[in-house]
Amino acid sequence: MLLSSGLPYTYIITQLDGKPFYSTECSFPGFGYRIFDHQSQKSGRVAGHRVQLLEVAYSFNLDTRSYYFEKDFAGTGRLKCEDTEIAAVSMSNLIVSSELDVVHVEAVNKEVASLAAVLFHTFFYYNA
Repeated sequence: MLLSSGLPYTYIITQLDGKPFYSTECSFPGFGYRIFDHQSQKSGRVAGHRVQLLEVAYSFNLDTRSYYFEKDFAGTGRLKCEDTEIAAVSMSNLIVSSELDVVHVEAVNKEVASLAAVLFHTFFYYNA
């Protein structure tokens, strides 16, 4: 049990040609998350913050910018950079198949959309 839940894993967010934008790493699921920006070659630790009794928000710094990610009362994950919202992610009501999760993403660009989708999937969909 410990081995199956304690092994490290990584998300790699790539462009269509396979070149990476961002990657998230965790040496032990639930603890020690790090995010790496492949364009600036900078990385930062993802810190969890309790915002209400059961709600948690996440923050990290990359290349002198501060990011904050939280889920609102309606279940939408909101990614902010320097206190400006740059992406919103929510589960879609669209059912394609029982094996496919469909999310709705609005973002300032495709890199941010990919990052927000991975953060939402990791922290709010799977409650990692």
